[in-house]
Amino acid sequence: VAQTMASAVVSEPVLVLGLDTQLNEVATDTILSNLIVEGLDVRVPPDIVHYGDRRMVEQWDGPQLWITNGLGPVDPVRTRVAATSMPGCSRAEFDRAATELVRTLGDEPVVLQPWALQALPRYLAGWDDGAACRLATDLREGTAAATDLPGDLLLVLYGDGAVLSPSLSPAAQQQAAELVGQAPLEAWLVEPGDGVALDTDRLLRDGSSCAPWIYGS
Repeated sequence: VAQTMASAVVSEPVLVLGLDTQLNEVATDTILSNLIVEGLDVRVPPDIVHYGDRRMVEQWDGPQLWITNGLGPVDPVRTRVAATSMPGCSRAEFDRAATELVRTLGDEPVVLQPWALQALPRYLAGWDDGAACRLATDLREGTAAATDLPGDLLLVLYGDGAVLSPSLSPAAQQQAAELVGQAPLEAWLVEPGDGVALDTDRLLRDGSSCAPWIYGS
């Protein structure tokens, strides 16, 4: 919050969006509350009702603040204004666990929880630049195996409780949750020329979004 207030110098309202994972949604809510206390004039998507009607917007073409995790190799194409991580966070340990996870699962098909199918693009955009929508379709249709996914993305999906099968041992599942819970958080100031989709389930890191058809009926 302190880094953001010092770096994101804006004189107009800012739309705050949380991307990537369920854990980031929780973190975003905490960050957003504190930004309001610090005096930032915040706006939120229409499904976030607990900040009052005045802050809710249906469309937006002003500045945005995206809260993302710092694990994916694909950065939003904007300006990073803040970054932090939990004490004890180890990227080397995360990478080792991701490699071992892919080795363990091999060619087993990955089946996701129903709620995660809706949010796939926001997970995938951090790893698969330009192909997130196609990979989302493959996962939804059940044609993606563990070896088709980047290992670190697969670990994030498990750590966030998004995978229905194959299941991990309790110890491995706990390790995944702990590693993802320690992931770095980043804040990005986004000032697009055109409005960016407010549907964060489909929002990609370049500001575009996957077409609704990938979800079926």
